[in-house]
Amino acid sequence: MGGLILKFYILMLDEIIKTFSVIGSGVDARFSFTYKDNHNVFQGASNGDAVIGYVDSPVNRYCYVFTIRDKRSNQECDLQKQLETMKGISESEAPDTVKELVSANKGKSLFLEITEDDFNGLLEAMLAKSERELRHTSAGNFREITYETGLQADFPRNRIVFGAPGTGKSNRLEKDRDMLLGADVSDYERVTFHPDYSYGAFAGTYKPVMAKDESGKETIVYRYVPGPFMRVLVKALKNSRSGSPKPFLLIIEEINRANAAAVFGDLFQLLDRKNNYSEYAIQTSEDMRQYLRMELECECEKLRIPDNMFIWATMNSADQGVCPLDTAFKRRWNFEYIGVDAEEADDMGNTNVPGIFRTPGGKEIEWNAMRKAINELLSSDAVKVHEDKLLGPFFLNAKNYLKEGSSDELSDNFCKIVESKVLMYLFEDAAKTKRPYVFEGKANTNRFSVLCREFEINGLSIFAKIGTQEFEEVYNQYRTGSDAGE
Repeated sequence: MGGLILKFYILMLDEIIKTFSVIGSGVDARFSFTYKDNHNVFQGASNGDAVIGYVDSPVNRYCYVFTIRDKRSNQECDLQKQLETMKGISESEAPDTVKELVSANKGKSLFLEITEDDFNGLLEAMLAKSERELRHTSAGNFREITYETGLQADFPRNRIVFGAPGTGKSNRLEKDRDMLLGADVSDYERVTFHPDYSYGAFAGTYKPVMAKDESGKETIVYRYVPGPFMRVLVKALKNSRSGSPKPFLLIIEEINRANAAAVFGDLFQLLDRKNNYSEYAIQTSEDMRQYLRMELECECEKLRIPDNMFIWATMNSADQGVCPLDTAFKRRWNFEYIGVDAEEADDMGNTNVPGIFRTPGGKEIEWNAMRKAINELLSSDAVKVHEDKLLGPFFLNAKNYLKEGSSDELSDNFCKIVESKVLMYLFEDAAKTKRPYVFEGKANTNRFSVLCREFEINGLSIFAKIGTQEFEEVYNQYRTGSDAGE
């Protein structure tokens, strides 16, 4: 070192989590630290000096060894990472002089100078702890992570259930979840995608969280917070060591209501499975690797989805234009279409769509027969609406509106529910450009209030003919007890 005298320091990492950037990655990672409020934090330090990184509460461990690569000023320098331990050593394992120094300066100083003997004592303890951890792992006290557990299941790992609105997609996954997981219903998570959903929310990212400092006062610190994907993945990986693999499930509702390619990011590569686990691994980021190290107690420089992790999703096919899924993304999934009437009856043959309601004008209407007749009208040659725009059995969940003690009579406000949901859907969406072929008389209008008033007075007569048949004729074919039903 040309006669220079090296100095030794401890760096409080949690205190400056917002003030550093990663310049490199992997073994050659460099970190740049800049302090705007402390102009002399690196005063006295020089290039080549040695630094041990201390992660504060609630971890309270010495985990890293750096050297100062480039001191740019008393408030800015680059550190080169030399060592990163699995779990590091706790405060209690540090030399007494170091414990006293750190305890006295928590929350006061970010960069503490220590003696060479204290530095060597910390380093020896960190290396010895790492060696014990490696021996513990290789001795087989717990199984290594394996991505191929051999778990057998009747369901695909990557699965998208899609269909028209109200066809029972979520209900189908709910039933299949119980079949897959059995009594272990806690081994799954459900997330709903939306236009603002991001990779950080899905996989994990640094976020501000509440914590308590040494004096017990609440403060805000930045820590890696895993998302639903990472939480389910870690559970599955932990289980892969057990020798008794079981399934873990992530359910994504409305997968096409967010930019799926952006939300999955590099995780997209993991969806390409062979023998039910990821054929190709991805490189983990530094923050993800630290989280996995704490959870799994091993290095995870690369990552795969194991065969005991299932990812199922729903997609409203009427909304395919919201965020279209590209071909490369689609081919990594098993698609399962639910027809518009597929879930109309339960496994015992009982209807899932009960109910009769009355309009304020006294018209009595059977909801499910009305739904089916509307679907016939939308599918007619005059309208030609695609099946994705038809009404599924659960477009309105009639079971939620039954009068107390009744199995078929719907609540008094059900007519308003039909107006606000069904008529609005036809008026503003499914039949927006085909209103003259769907509504007739005064109901054939550009004023939604007029359409609702006509429905309340005249009931089903607001709808146009279906081919040569009156709408009510088709409706009567679908009424309960009719011999002409589907």
